[in-house]
Amino acid sequence: MPSTYPPEIATPEDARHRAHQELQRAYLLITYGHCAEALEACERAAVLLPDHPLPLTLKGGILIASGQLPRAIRTLQQVQRTHRGDILASIYMAEACFLAGRHRRAWRVLDEIDPEALEKSPHAELALALRETWSQIPPEELPKPLEVNLDDEPQPIA
Repeated sequence: MPSTYPPEIATPEDARHRAHQELQRAYLLITYGHCAEALEACERAAVLLPDHPLPLTLKGGILIASGQLPRAIRTLQQVQRTHRGDILASIYMAEACFLAGRHRRAWRVLDEIDPEALEKSPHAELALALRETWSQIPPEELPKPLEVNLDDEPQPIA
């Protein structure tokens, strides 16, 4: 039976190893502000690990951090469709919705997280912080969300 992986990836273990390298690369790139390259690394990891939520969840988080909220929401919806119950993807989805001004949806996403699973999750504190933050800020006091386009060439300052 022929391999479904590129020639340099012979086994599922090789694919996992390469995917983890790409995710590490994405974390490093985003640390240095290289969003486009970090997104590409996430996409490569998603190809290598199509059945794992982390590559696209991380991509969604990077899109949130770079102000690309509609793309983040679409990416995280994809994760939620294929990995129902993934807590980190739900938390990121709620965050993206809050930042995009979609507060009702954000609260619904947070409320749909299984409380027992959340209690055992390493992301429980993140979910709690998100709830606390957004419950203290009246929506009418928030500025309109910004949309960033990373494809635009930076303009020189005159």
